[in-house]
Amino acid sequence: MPTVTPPSNSSAQAPQAAVLPWLWGLSLALASGVVHVLVWAAGHAGPSDLPEVSAPLPGVAYNGFSRWQSPAAGELPTAEVVREDLARIRPLTRSLRTYTTTESPALFEAAAAAGFEITAGLWLSNDLRRNEAELAAARAVELRYPGLVRQWLVGNETQLLGMVSPRSLRDALREARAVLSAPVSTAEPWHIWESNPWLVREVDFIGVHLLPYWEGVPLEVAAGMVVDRYRALAQRYPGRRIVVAEVGWPSGGGSFGAAEASPTAQARFVREVLARWHAMQSPPEAFLMEAIDQPWKGQSTEGPVGAHWGLLDAARVPKFSLSGDANPDPSWRWRALAASILGASMVVLLVVARSGIGRSGEVLMAVALQGASGLMVAFLAVPLANYPSAWDWAVLLGLLPPLALMAAVVLGQMFELLGSRRAERLSPRMPAPDAPLSTMVSRPGERHLGAEQPLPGVSIHMACANEDPSMVMAGVRSLLSMRYPRLEVVLVDNNTRDRRLSDELEEWCRALADPRLKFIGVETLPGFKAGALNLALHHTADWAQWIAVVDADYVVHPDWLADALSSDPGAGCGLLQYPQAHRLSSREAESLLARGMDTELESFFASGMLHRQAHGAALQHGTMCLIRRAALVEVGGWSSATLCEDSELGLRLLQAGHRVEYRPRVAGEGQLPAHVSAYARQRSRWAQGAMQILCLHGWSSAHGCRPRLGLRSGQAYHFWMGWAGWLTDGLHTLFSIAAVAWTVALIVQGGDGPGMLGLPLDALWMPLAVFWAARLVLGPWQMRMQQPHRRWSDIAAATLMGVALTPTIGVSVLRGMAAGIGRRALVFQGTRAGPAPTGAWQWLVRLASALTGPAMLALALGFAWAVGVGLLDYDRAPAWAWSLLLTALALPYVAASSVGLWAWMASEKGALGQPSKSAAR
Repeated sequence: MPTVTPPSNSSAQAPQAAVLPWLWGLSLALASGVVHVLVWAAGHAGPSDLPEVSAPLPGVAYNGFSRWQSPAAGELPTAEVVREDLARIRPLTRSLRTYTTTESPALFEAAAAAGFEITAGLWLSNDLRRNEAELAAARAVELRYPGLVRQWLVGNETQLLGMVSPRSLRDALREARAVLSAPVSTAEPWHIWESNPWLVREVDFIGVHLLPYWEGVPLEVAAGMVVDRYRALAQRYPGRRIVVAEVGWPSGGGSFGAAEASPTAQARFVREVLARWHAMQSPPEAFLMEAIDQPWKGQSTEGPVGAHWGLLDAARVPKFSLSGDANPDPSWRWRALAASILGASMVVLLVVARSGIGRSGEVLMAVALQGASGLMVAFLAVPLANYPSAWDWAVLLGLLPPLALMAAVVLGQMFELLGSRRAERLSPRMPAPDAPLSTMVSRPGERHLGAEQPLPGVSIHMACANEDPSMVMAGVRSLLSMRYPRLEVVLVDNNTRDRRLSDELEEWCRALADPRLKFIGVETLPGFKAGALNLALHHTADWAQWIAVVDADYVVHPDWLADALSSDPGAGCGLLQYPQAHRLSSREAESLLARGMDTELESFFASGMLHRQAHGAALQHGTMCLIRRAALVEVGGWSSATLCEDSELGLRLLQAGHRVEYRPRVAGEGQLPAHVSAYARQRSRWAQGAMQILCLHGWSSAHGCRPRLGLRSGQAYHFWMGWAGWLTDGLHTLFSIAAVAWTVALIVQGGDGPGMLGLPLDALWMPLAVFWAARLVLGPWQMRMQQPHRRWSDIAAATLMGVALTPTIGVSVLRGMAAGIGRRALVFQGTRAGPAPTGAWQWLVRLASALTGPAMLALALGFAWAVGVGLLDYDRAPAWAWSLLLTALALPYVAASSVGLWAWMASEKGALGQPSKSAAR
């Protein structure tokens, strides 16, 4: 009987393995989406303790202008629009209050036909001809529609706003009372009536405005204040009839004093006021302000809040109900659904793409992605809750890309942090020099070279300019002392201003008489370091298969090359990159400032590079790297088009299909920057060079828009995210300028009262605050995770260093972008940044440079203090929030000033100041 072999289940396991990520991703997406919607629901739950009221309302003020109409442009409501509006208002009330007789001739006919009663207004101003036209039109209305107008209001807040003199108002009232048959008064806030008894004697009744919002009264006591003001006025003028010509609360547009404007606040105020009046024995005759939102008022002296007083929005949709659940902002459900779906989609992509951060990491990222999508949808929904002008649209659309970039940076940093938990850590250093080569850790898949396969030849290139000869000599000695059979050292000294330095170095090389050492001295060489390395490549021995690049201040481990090349990296590998590291002198090791710089510089190699390596996107950063000679020649050698010739070369190697491998072991150490200014100049050069690379390879006009940089998606993501962090520093500079300018405008305007400008809405500045808070939390956390050997004090100092670099990097980003967009040429760091940018870029860069530093710090802190202590008459949470944002924007300038003072004190004590490589390198 034949033996039957049971079928293998490997084929069944493969589909199952492919399906599991999808199942997990969909489950996580669904769960996070549901939680997201529940959070929105909790934040938008309508108040449950509002009193019940019912129609009819005592009356409403009415303006019939539609969303895009304005009386300033002479655009008047049509008769059809007025009739439709009255049909919507009629179930609420039959009593209207108007403001003019000449701008709405169709209103009186429609109101008479619909059975309304009108308290009509005559617009009063310094335009005498219009005043006469208003009075003539009022007289014609009384003749044509007898009984329609219950009473007249001649002028609206003319004394409050200083529109006419008291004498002119008195004359207008007397004239109106002489020619009109219905009672006549004027409309003013309660305090105008209270302090002007003469005005009471000139009217038939008192038309008072009771608007606690404009008095900055908290919502909790606003309804009670309305009743108290009404009663106080009745007691002061007993026997006089009082008509509340305006009473209401805005649903948006900002806040004033302690009065917060929101849909919920409007619903609560209106229902509480109506309930109190219904409970009175003789409720007042009153008009709610107002029937329909009037967006044109947002561009008037009332400011943005002027557009939001209606019971109906500009689309004629009720904002809340008078009984039951007030249900303010019913559209939140659609926004919540959109935000949760957007976040869930990103969660699925994260899981299916095999993020490598583990299940717990994916759960945390799901929370972060849902939070980011919620913030973005809330920002995009700002126009839905407001009536933005063309300028507002420009601001909103202009802020959208920066905010999206900041969200991406925070999410990317969190993704990197979670991935760092599972990545290997940076080795502090290679084994001791006397340790056998076999103690070095092998990497999976490596094929070690046997005795029959000799180690490949290596040509080590070192470029120097204006360097201390003793430092260069120490580095060359370490290179020649390496335990490696086939190597040469090509030393290029170029563009050194002091010939004595070059002569000393050349004489030392000649006296050393080592055949493996080649010295090349060039007084003037174009291309700076890239030019020097290309010249070294030209003088490289034919037998060299690999090119090693080492900075002039580095001392390398004797077994570095053996560690790198004793195992075959594979034909597809074009670059082996080792981390940068620094050797601290005894006094530097005792200096917290020096340790902070060292920790901050190491953070990228201890975390960012490890994360990039896991996704095949390791970055070349120059020193301590080995490049396959054939790959270097294939991509055209070193380019002098950017200040970061090393990173640009690594990008071209990846574009050409070569693999870049990062070896996370310290195999050589350089000198720490001698002082903070050199440290900042070094970072400035990196930032400018990165922006040049971005312009050259990201959206090159010569090659068309290439957002993927010619790389795989994962590689492109890491390159873009590497630049995004510096781009946000550039945005910080621009945001600081904009925030200070906005605050200056508010001061000139006289505060955040009625006017064209107000404090920015929470949806505009809140993402900025979240971004900076996240950076301050995630940065130290990540450093601690990847550098556990560091003290917390070192990490705190490194965090301070990183924040202090923000102004320098911000201006450098603008310079690099200006150079990249323009002529794409910058002079190597040390002098001005090459050809000056022209046009708008020139103005922008110069402005940013001028405002960066002590002046910017003083302005930001001064305005933050002014807003916070109330010099602008602010007494509410939004003002304090704006003050905190200004303070947050000022933090990098505070940090920069603090580090500068700290560095000066350290240099005075001798804690820093060792000779080091030139800042130009």
